[in-house]
Amino acid sequence: MSQPSSLGVRDYYRRITSVDIGAVARELLKGRITQSSERALLCDCPNHQSLSKRSLNIMLDKQGWYCFGCGTGGDVLQLVEFVHTGCTTHGQSGRMPESHREARDFLAAMVGMPSLSHAGLSPEAIEEMERERRKSLRVFEALTSLADYSTRGCLQAPMRSTGSGRSTGSATR
Repeated sequence: MSQPSSLGVRDYYRRITSVDIGAVARELLKGRITQSSERALLCDCPNHQSLSKRSLNIMLDKQGWYCFGCGTGGDVLQLVEFVHTGCTTHGQSGRMPESHREARDFLAAMVGMPSLSHAGLSPEAIEEMERERRKSLRVFEALTSLADYSTRGCLQAPMRSTGSGRSTGSATR
């Protein structure tokens, strides 16, 4: 078993977030899964009342999740945090909240790694790892926003004829 200090921050978080989101969801949401397919689990969200009992969507093929009732989503680490506490860490500055640390430790245990707090790392080293994770989250969120913006622009662009029987949107010119 590798110690976090011998792994870089990216490797540590990559290992703990590589846990199959379906296995995590099945463990944490045992009685709340209302529909299951090869690509998704539809669940009754533990954090709000849902008429459909299917608002929490676990995307097995993308290692992600989104709750349409709560309007939030993320990766497997954020799913653990969301189910345990009802919140997720996004755009965090400074030290990671306890909810993030507990979710991180939960996943570390699933992959047989020690938690950062029990790995013999100094508080400064742990804080540096958390700082790197925050940077990664911000980059991911920025790229996701950019992709959403770009997609909306392409979808909303008026279609124009090219004269060859094909149409193109203004976003493709």
